[in-house]
Amino acid sequence: MSHLQQIKAGWLKVFIRIIHGVITMAHIPLLLVIYAIHPFIKLRFGYFSTGRIGHFALDLGYAIALNKNKNKNEINLYYLQDEVSNKQLEVIANRELNVSQYYKYFVYAYKMLGLNDHIILPHRHKSGSRDMTGIMINSDYNISLLPSENKEAELYMKKYGWTQGEKFICLNVRDSAFFNESQVSRHAYRNSNIDDYEVVISYLLNLGYWVVRMGKKVERPSKIKHKKFIDYGMDVNRSDLLDVWFCKNCYFL
Repeated sequence: MSHLQQIKAGWLKVFIRIIHGVITMAHIPLLLVIYAIHPFIKLRFGYFSTGRIGHFALDLGYAIALNKNKNKNEINLYYLQDEVSNKQLEVIANRELNVSQYYKYFVYAYKMLGLNDHIILPHRHKSGSRDMTGIMINSDYNISLLPSENKEAELYMKKYGWTQGEKFICLNVRDSAFFNESQVSRHAYRNSNIDDYEVVISYLLNLGYWVVRMGKKVERPSKIKHKKFIDYGMDVNRSDLLDVWFCKNCYFL
């Protein structure tokens, strides 16, 4: 990007922020209406941090579990804050909750007035996306996938020879491709070498399980060659739907 392009991009960001600021200020009077109807209908606004699948998935599941246990006069409205890491989770969010990017202006308005305690914060900011209250494990909610979505995922597995009902195990080994980072990155200590898992993969395969190596971005393929091993992280046909389906249906991860 040239110096002139950088200047133009900078001014565009400033202009967009001004527009968002004006729209936010226009929503401040609406907060008075929300306050007035609060004794009858409790309208609450919040958001999800959607940039990383781990936080997005847990926070979404937690919100859905809470939503199923809330009072009838409570309405929780959300927007997605970041670039969406998994489109299938976005589909589920829209299916299960009241989600719209428009609601961000109410969140901005609360922040502008310093009323941050009125915002539904992502669970990530409260407990690092951990279920400290046990509400998820005690909820009867099960990740909602449509029959057509299940069929699409099952067809993917059947192409490898999998038979419905056979147990499969998911293996998630993070490496430097996750953040496209160097070995000196502050996150580097969290990375592992897929070759270090050959013994456990072979052990599980010999027990008769299918093993699926997960990952949206992985550094290199595994050396394992086996009819029941799927190096899914290297597969060009991987999808956000499959990411969710595998985690939902695996025997363990």
